[in-house]
Amino acid sequence: MTKKSLLICSISALLFVQCRTSKIVEVAEIKEQNCISCFQPELVNSKATCETSAIVFDGTKILIANDKDMPDGRTSVFAILSNTITTDTSKIVYLKNPIFKAAKKYEDFAITPNQGLIFLSTGFDRVKDNSAEWDGFNTILYWEKGQDESPKVLSEDGKATSSVGLRKQISKVLANEKFPEGVPYFKVEGFAATNTHLYLGVREIGESFQNPIYVVKVIEVPYTFKNGVVSLSGAMKIVADFQPDKQLVGDVKLGLSSIEYDRFNKRFVILTSYETPENVGAYLWTASLNDLRSNKISIVKSSNGEVLKLNTKAEDVTVVDKSTLYIINDDDRLKTKVNGQTRQLNQAFYQVISLK
Repeated sequence: MTKKSLLICSISALLFVQCRTSKIVEVAEIKEQNCISCFQPELVNSKATCETSAIVFDGTKILIANDKDMPDGRTSVFAILSNTITTDTSKIVYLKNPIFKAAKKYEDFAITPNQGLIFLSTGFDRVKDNSAEWDGFNTILYWEKGQDESPKVLSEDGKATSSVGLRKQISKVLANEKFPEGVPYFKVEGFAATNTHLYLGVREIGESFQNPIYVVKVIEVPYTFKNGVVSLSGAMKIVADFQPDKQLVGDVKLGLSSIEYDRFNKRFVILTSYETPENVGAYLWTASLNDLRSNKISIVKSSNGEVLKLNTKAEDVTVVDKSTLYIINDDDRLKTKVNGQTRQLNQAFYQVISLK
C-alpha cells in the first residue's frame, strides 16, 4: 500500500469513528419543567436532602428513589400515585419494607419490556474490606410489577442480603491496561433491562473515588427469571464504550447517568451528565440494540436544530409512552434555577420530554 493510500484509509477510518458517535436523528421538546417535593422543607438537615436519582413509570404510578437517606425514619423509595408526574404531595406514599433501607445510594430503576419486573440498582461505588458495613451500597433489588413491598435481592446464590458478590465480575470486565486484573473503583449509575438481558451503565472508573475517570460504558449480562427468582445466566461483557463528540457537547467531563430500554421504539435512551462545584448539565442520546453493540450513539436535538441540553444534573429517565419521557434530577446541594424557579433542598427538578 502506498503512503498516499494509507493516509486516505487512515482519514476515512477516523471520520467513520467520529460519525459513529455524532449522528443526530432524534428531535425533542421540553414540555414541562417543575419541582417535586420529597418531604417537608423543615425536615432538611445535613444528611437528608432531596437528591432523586431513579425513576420508573410502571403503567399506573411513578416510583422514585433518592440516593441519600430520607428524614423521619422513611425509606429512600416513594411512589407518586398518579399516571402522570405531579407536584401534588398528597399523592406521595413512601415504601416501607426494611429492605429498601438496607440498600444505600440508589442510582437507577428499570422495567422489563413485558412490564413484568422492576429493578432498582445502587451505585456499587464503595466497599469495606473484611467488613459488611458498606455491602448495602452494592445492591440490585427486583420485584414483580405491583408487588412493590416485596423486593428481592439479586445475588449469586439467591440468598445474600446484598449484591456485593457481583463486584468481582464488574471489576474484572472493566479491566484495562493500567488495571489488567480489574479496576479497583467503579460507579454504576445506569441500569436497563430487556426480557433476557440486563445492562449496567458505568459512569466512573479508576484507582479510587478521589480521582475518577468519567466514562460512558455499558455492560451486558444475560439473566433468567424462574420461580420468582432472577439469576444471572452468563458472563458479563462490555458492549459499548462511547466517547461523546466534544464538538457536540463541549469540553466537559461527561459520564453516563442513566440507560433505559424503550419498548415502544425498540431502542435505548441514555443520559450523560457533568458536574462541577458550581454547575451541572446533561445530554440525551438514543441507540438501538444493534447500534449499542456496534458502539454507535445518537444525540438528541431540539426543534431548532441545536443539541438539546438540560441545565440540571439529569439522573434517570423513564419511558411513559411512544413519545414521552420523564427525567428526574439530582442537583446535590445546588439550588439550581430553571425558568425563574429555584430548587430548594427538599425538592428535585423533573422534565417531561416529548421525543419524536
